[in-house]
Amino acid sequence: MNVREKAVVLLSENEKNGGFINLSLNEALKENFSDVDKSLLTILVNGTLQKKILLDFYLKKYVKKDYEKTNVKIKNILRISCYQILFMDRIPPSAAINEGVKIAKKFKGAFMGNFVNAVLRSISREKDMLLKEEIPSEINSLVPKYIYDIWALSYGETVANTIAENMQTIPKTTIVLNLAKFKKEEILSDLKKEKIEIDENLNLKTPIDLTTLETFKKGEFFVQGNSSKMACKIINAKENEKILDLCAAPGGKTFNMQISADNKAYIVACDLKKSKTDMIRKTANRLNLKIDVLENDATILREDFLGKFDKVLCDVPCSGFGSIKKKRDIINKEQSDFNELIEIQQKILENSAKYLKVGGTLFYSTCTLNARENEENIQKFIENNKNFKIISIKDEFLNAIPCKIYTDYVTILPSIDYDGFFIAKLRKEK
Repeated sequence: MNVREKAVVLLSENEKNGGFINLSLNEALKENFSDVDKSLLTILVNGTLQKKILLDFYLKKYVKKDYEKTNVKIKNILRISCYQILFMDRIPPSAAINEGVKIAKKFKGAFMGNFVNAVLRSISREKDMLLKEEIPSEINSLVPKYIYDIWALSYGETVANTIAENMQTIPKTTIVLNLAKFKKEEILSDLKKEKIEIDENLNLKTPIDLTTLETFKKGEFFVQGNSSKMACKIINAKENEKILDLCAAPGGKTFNMQISADNKAYIVACDLKKSKTDMIRKTANRLNLKIDVLENDATILREDFLGKFDKVLCDVPCSGFGSIKKKRDIINKEQSDFNELIEIQQKILENSAKYLKVGGTLFYSTCTLNARENEENIQKFIENNKNFKIISIKDEFLNAIPCKIYTDYVTILPSIDYDGFFIAKLRKEK
């Protein structure tokens, strides 16, 4: 299976079955493709998902029958081919068309190959006209209308437009150095020996399968996004503190907190599924960090946690509308897919409050941009829990972040280096 076929399969399986496209892509990148092909696969999958709504807008002009009823693999052949023709100048349109036709014939026979050929040649002929066409704002935002409307309702149309624009940037892979076990100079030297280039913010300059590196295998670093890192700075884990990370997978905040505490905090990391707790445990072992990992349903109160912790991180399951540039498959979801989330978030938040000691600190965070999941959840919690006080985090949050909204909480807006993120800090007064 060549790289374009693989892109079609990944996109089609994700569209039909859901799941996380980034995880499927990471697995595909472990296959026997050249570095050039791995780069192309990443661009095709992420780029096609990023511009899926716009690509469908164009394709509907050329597919005479009901486009929505077109076979999912054929739609994705058309999408990745159209993406190459319109947005990848280094690939000749003829090559994109020929490869698309070959895949269509292989997957669905000669008739569909001829169909794909006709559509793609029409698009190629009219490329300049299409790219000059004025695109409706709801299409140009590259997200479903309901997501754009949530942003506009939460923050106003001006901010919503900024969010939509910044969601189109290419996400960076960012690492955290394991300074609990290695010296910074040692890690940077080892990365240099493996020809890994990083910038001052620890962003990788070129994409690579990090799991193949000796520095990775030795536990010298792990991957964590910049917004998630900033949340850990706010939490400010310290030696001897008892800390609960209630919805911990994949574990980035857990590991970052323990490194901040020089591996001397008592940290319990929980998640719902064994597959997720196994993932946390595996990485903790690789990093040689002391983490107690438990399988746990955060919506059900645990008696053995009551009043036990100095700090609780409540990074709840959310709609993910702040991290679309990393989780492009979110745009495949319907609004109804998120109907139960707020009730789940509120249950987890109420339970987490009971796990704190008096004087302890509760941190509520999401990777979404939706006032109902963020500010409104905190406001409702405070109304029902008069023994908690909101602690402003303006002064301790790094001013270097380019796009943010300050109230008593911090909302990070997406930019070239950051995902959308929300965090609130509350203290248990009595």
